[in-house]
Amino acid sequence: MGTQFQPTDSSDWTMVTVRPPAAGEATSAFYDLPALRSATELVLQIPRAGFFTTPAFFANWQTNTSNQMRVTMNQTFIIATGAQVDGTDTTVPSSTPGLDSAHAAPACYVCHQLLDPSRSIFASTYSWNYGTQRDPTYADQPGLFVFEGVQAPVKTIDDLGNTLASHPLLAPGWAEKLCYYINSEACAPSDPDFLAIVELFQTSNYSWNQLVKAVVTSPITTHALATQTATTNGDVVSVLRRDHLCAAWNARLGFADYCGVDVSQPQVASPSALAIIGGLPSDGYARGSVAPVMANQPSLFYRGGAENVCESIAALVIDDAKPPAGVKTWSSKSPDAAVADFVNIVTGLPSTDPRAGPIQQILQSHFTAAMQTQGTTATAALESTFVMACMAPTAISMGM
Repeated sequence: MGTQFQPTDSSDWTMVTVRPPAAGEATSAFYDLPALRSATELVLQIPRAGFFTTPAFFANWQTNTSNQMRVTMNQTFIIATGAQVDGTDTTVPSSTPGLDSAHAAPACYVCHQLLDPSRSIFASTYSWNYGTQRDPTYADQPGLFVFEGVQAPVKTIDDLGNTLASHPLLAPGWAEKLCYYINSEACAPSDPDFLAIVELFQTSNYSWNQLVKAVVTSPITTHALATQTATTNGDVVSVLRRDHLCAAWNARLGFADYCGVDVSQPQVASPSALAIIGGLPSDGYARGSVAPVMANQPSLFYRGGAENVCESIAALVIDDAKPPAGVKTWSSKSPDAAVADFVNIVTGLPSTDPRAGPIQQILQSHFTAAMQTQGTTATAALESTFVMACMAPTAISMGM
């Protein structure tokens, strides 16, 4: 059997309309890849209206006959708004459809009075295995969205999506997610700089690109100016976790996909390097947690793993006769030019940065010392110098 996926399958994102079939109409075949590539409309039996209805979301947050979509609804709240049902919400529901008396004991009632009516829309649409709900006990049960000051009847999954999209916590919730991703900690919710980012996100019609630009250029993340967040939390210097490292290596060195995330791209990293990359700390969410799980402290395992991967990269960019296409390479015959590039490109410091000069001197001294070691070739010396640059604090950390 030939290759089924094409490189463009991961890059040619297209907006499509998802609708249920008309009477007697066939549904879209998931295996017909040529048809799916050109489709502008998908005909599906099971409704798909947003991230909270995707197979990937359901696979991550599985429910069962006891939980009955509560985890699904709570994780939807977390992703959409950055908040969850945790007993602190003072919203009083006008009614409690779907309230399960077996679960809602007095000690649990304050949460179930909000969660059970809201999860009813999931329970009326999907079975516990996320197929079509055919049990009339749940299929005929109306839902009521009740969460953080918002109440709205929800009869369909589309209703749920529209209610989430208009929730007042959507903008600050997503701005906080970026704060976590970049700063490895939350931004202070009352910080004027953070509130300005939230307002910009709202007035830009929720433009994701505008939000990302606003957060990464804000003093909240650059620390170019004093902020309430820095005063409250301090300045956190975090290791670059896997996603950050892979993005940095790709952007700075010209790899299309060094870490092997995109299966349509040719593999360039060695099998041993890919195994190490898979073990580097990454970002994720634990069930029922609003704050992401992210390691931000260096450890011997992190340092050893990063150093080994840097060594693998060095073999591809120093004196490689057949380097990967588009990758920046250096020759050991021009070590001075290579060292200057290591400072600017690998450590990420422009020549105007006051730290650039001292780092260049350190790297130059390292290359000179390596060349004086008996049996060391110029290639090995420059590879070692590259690894040193690759392990510099500004190359493998955030907040510097």
